[in-house]
Amino acid sequence: MRAFAVALLLAGAPGLAFAQQIPPPPSPPPAPPVFVERPVSGFVIDARGVLAKFGPRPATAQALGVNTGDLPGPGRGGVVGAHIYPVRLGPMAIGVGAEIMLARRSKQPLQLSGEPLGDELHARAFSMSPQISFNFGHRNGWSFVSGGIGTASFETWPGSTEMPDRRVRAINYGGGARWFTSPHLAFTADLRFYAMSIGPASAGLEERPRQRLMMLSVGVSVR
Repeated sequence: MRAFAVALLLAGAPGLAFAQQIPPPPSPPPAPPVFVERPVSGFVIDARGVLAKFGPRPATAQALGVNTGDLPGPGRGGVVGAHIYPVRLGPMAIGVGAEIMLARRSKQPLQLSGEPLGDELHARAFSMSPQISFNFGHRNGWSFVSGGIGTASFETWPGSTEMPDRRVRAINYGGGARWFTSPHLAFTADLRFYAMSIGPASAGLEERPRQRLMMLSVGVSVR
């Protein structure tokens, strides 16, 4: 009887050893991380190049004694600004900041023969304004609408005279977007209108009518 039991144990030993070598079932893969879009916050500093549409300005051409086609335009320049985002209302962040814009262009009127006619003409637009913005999106990319009221100038003058310094009130409004391609650098674009008040007559300057300039700017933002 003992011999029979020993034989059974010996016969089952390989099976028991094989059973002990079966690997456990694989554990389920870990759950993917949940991506949380952080709201717009912090601050940004902008630097953008500007293309400015100056318009025909018939009153300015008449005052200078030239054709409207002789006036400089469109202008080129730049915008610098800084904005912070202290308030959030649900998906929207409210930002405050300020921007400075400068665009200019020169043009030499020509006769039909191609010879210079009179002085070279210069045009310059300048604006300095606080701004408030309403921003929609998340920290790595958002769109915005914004506006502000500040001081501005827009003058055209011949090169033989000094640049006029006539500041008026201007309202700017528009919108754009920022897309961050790295933690600190973004591509940004902005389309803006500047509604400038009447430029009152002064020494050597005739009254300038109300003007509305359109500015398209693209550049970078850093934070």
